This record gives sequence, C-alpha cells and structure tokens, in this order.
Amino acid sequence: MNYLHVHAVLQEPTQCRVGYSCRRDGLSGVIEVTWPRAASDGTLVAELVALRYLLSVAGVAGRERQGGAGLQLTVSHGAIRKLQRQSSAKQMLAHYAQFLQTRYRDAGIGVAKQPSWATEMARLEPSLILPAQPVLETLATPLGAVALTQHALERFIERGTRPGCNASQAYISLQRLAASAECREVVPVPSQQRAWEARHGQRARFLLHDSTRLCLVIGSGYQHQPTLLSCYRLDEGDRLAPVKVYRGAYAPI
Repeated sequence: MNYLHVHAVLQEPTQCRVGYSCRRDGLSGVIEVTWPRAASDGTLVAELVALRYLLSVAGVAGRERQGGAGLQLTVSHGAIRKLQRQSSAKQMLAHYAQFLQTRYRDAGIGVAKQPSWATEMARLEPSLILPAQPVLETLATPLGAVALTQHALERFIERGTRPGCNASQAYISLQRLAASAECREVVPVPSQQRAWEARHGQRARFLLHDSTRLCLVIGSGYQHQPTLLSCYRLDEGDRLAPVKVYRGAYAPI
C-alpha cells in the first residue's frame, strides 16, 4: 500500500501552500499553487492540483504506478472524495478531479482536517509553483493525445475487459489498446454519422482496434480538447451505435 497525504493552507487570496507526506507521519515537501484572482474553494482546488502533479508527474507514490489500486490518499476536503464518486454538488470542479475519476479511480480517499506536520509547512520553501488549472489525463492514440472520461472508462470495463477487471487494470489495457498499431481511424457512412450527431450533439471520429473489434469514439470535451467519449463492440445491437454495421459501412482512412 502506498500513502499520500496533502493539506492546503491559504497564504493569500491568490496563493496556497500544499504540504504533502508520503508516509504515515512527517512532512515530505511543500508545493505552492497560485491563481490569477481570488477564487472560492481555493484550498480544495489547490489540493487537487497538487495531488495530480504528485501522482502523475512527480511519481511520489511510485514512478511505475499506472492506476489507483493499492493507493491510499488523505485530503482535507470531503468534496474531493465526492468528486471522485461523481456525487459532489461542486461539479464545476469536476475537471480538476478527472484524474481521480479515471486513472486513479481505485484509490481510497480519507479525510483529515489537520495533520500533525501542518505547523512545519511554514519553515519549508516550496519546491515548485503550480498554476491552479486542470490538467487532464490523456491516452496516446493515432490521432494524438486524447483526454479520458469516466464514462468511457466504464464502457471499456463493460465492453472491452474480462469479468472482475478493476479500473486500474482497465486503464492499463485501454492505454495499450489505444496506442496499438492495430488501432486505425475508420469513417462511418453518412447515415451512421448523422445518427451519432443526433444522439450526442456533435461530430466524432472513430478508431477501430482490429483484433478486439472495439471502436473508440472521440469527440470534443473540456475546452474543445479531443476526448474519448465511449467505446463499442462491432457486434452490439444498438441501432444507433456507430459500429453496428461494419461491412460496407466503414473504410480505412
């Protein structure tokens, strides 16, 4: 089991210090998070920004870690746990928590208001200054980097994995599948494209993985970033699924 505890303290209306510990007790370091103007939920956002950096960039819970299995996080705000579960009223902050809803969905999250090492934070200089902006977890695909959604990961678990697969295992499998040389872009016939647009309100691009017959649906997400919206199997019976018909309906680009 790996542990990571973060605790944010507001220094100024536009600045937070986030202390973190990778052990049961004792301060490991301090990060500063800043934003251009005063904002509500500043310490909550600062903890999310710091968590994502510490896990996905700094690798403090293991540089080889690809998911949340075997990871225990401790934060100061119960809303972070609710955001991971998509049960929070603060849905305007969901993009900050995207990494917890996807790659680290299996991580346990506890809440503690004041760690014993909080008083030590003022004595340490921050090792890094981060802007308070969401950074999304992405997959490498033939179309470039594509952001992941919890809905798409859930559909992949349902349609593209074996029974009993957890989110961490699914994330690793999806990562490999999306980057595989077997993954190629295909185009639907116009009627299928219109059906997708009518159902989801936007155009999409489709990647087909040949051996698994899984089709990844990529559209526009947060700030118009290319985003994995869903996935389907070619043999599904949904009449609106863009992968329902393959013979004559798709052509490699």
